[in-house]
Amino acid sequence: MEAKTPRRGPRLSRLRHALAVPSAIAVAVALPGAVAHPSARQPWTVTGTVNMRISDYETFGSNQICNHLIPITNTGTTGAASYYWYFGKCGGEIRAEIHYEILRNALGHLSVAGRAYLYEGTSEDTTDMDGQRPFRYSVPPGSTNSRTINVWNEDEGQSDDSARITLTLNNP
Repeated sequence: MEAKTPRRGPRLSRLRHALAVPSAIAVAVALPGAVAHPSARQPWTVTGTVNMRISDYETFGSNQICNHLIPITNTGTTGAASYYWYFGKCGGEIRAEIHYEILRNALGHLSVAGRAYLYEGTSEDTTDMDGQRPFRYSVPPGSTNSRTINVWNEDEGQSDDSARITLTLNNP
């Protein structure tokens, strides 16, 4: 008896054709969806300034006033928070700092949140934090927005030891 080899007839080729068509359709449907929804991980750059006006109160002599204008360029990736901090010193006793994070969503809106700190002690490098203020704001795409944060020496009741910090961000 002779062994018969299986025959490939029209039924098997129709089955292969039937399987090939849906996968071609699935690819055609998936591609426009991928184009319509860009990746959430897009790099961005935001420019601006940190402007600090720091006052060191003196019980004798004149108070010291220091101004710092710091140009900034912040970069990040859409959908992930990026963290920044800047500082200014004054009078040999005071340091003001601003710490913040920027989160940019897929539509280009910036959410900015952070805290300003005032340190006052026997040197500008002191770890004696005497005041802090939180802040939060947003910057729509194509605009510039600022937030001014006032922080002072609350712990020792010396409100004349203070910093006025303005954070300005340009969101292209």
